[in-house]
Amino acid sequence: MSQHVAIVILNWRSSCESIECLESLDTMGHRDWRAYVVDNESTDESRRALSALASDRITVLASPVNLGHNGGCTLGLRQALGDGADFIWLLNNDAVVEASCLNTLLAAALQHPEAGVLSPVVRYLDAPDRTQFCGAVIDRHAEEVLYPDSLEQFLGWQNDHSDQVVVWGTAMLIRGAQARRIGTLGDRLFAYWEDTDSCVRTQFSG
Repeated sequence: MSQHVAIVILNWRSSCESIECLESLDTMGHRDWRAYVVDNESTDESRRALSALASDRITVLASPVNLGHNGGCTLGLRQALGDGADFIWLLNNDAVVEASCLNTLLAAALQHPEAGVLSPVVRYLDAPDRTQFCGAVIDRHAEEVLYPDSLEQFLGWQNDHSDQVVVWGTAMLIRGAQARRIGTLGDRLFAYWEDTDSCVRTQFSG
């Protein structure tokens, strides 16, 4: 059975990047998706550019005030959950998606049903051979996030400390059931650390 994925993209005065991101979604092999573009602190320019994209695949949600990254994403996440999404994909609007990315994530989710949150490897757009993010773990005693020197090192950490893995929100895939269990992004966080917060709450949610 196909998994319906809601893709939440936050736009803040950068509609050109958001449009490029949306265009990359059309190249994906997985076709059962719907994008929720949240126009945070919507301006006349962004409203015109993004509203023109509204379709049966793209929902544009406009906020007249700046809700911050977390508040804006939460607006889209709540709408997506209300529409019954199987997965929520929080995707940065400056990300460009490879065609196989979502299929690979969903295959990993099927293989690892215990994983509530997943992420692809993130590479630099202008240097795709360079890895920007490949996973991290949180040291709860030191209260810091540890980043590996390589993908191979992270895979070892993940194998040994699977209950401490955290991912970036750049392209964070959350199971719909998990999102309903832990709630929306932390309201006390205007921007940053919401991804780590969501991962930690997932780890403690059982």
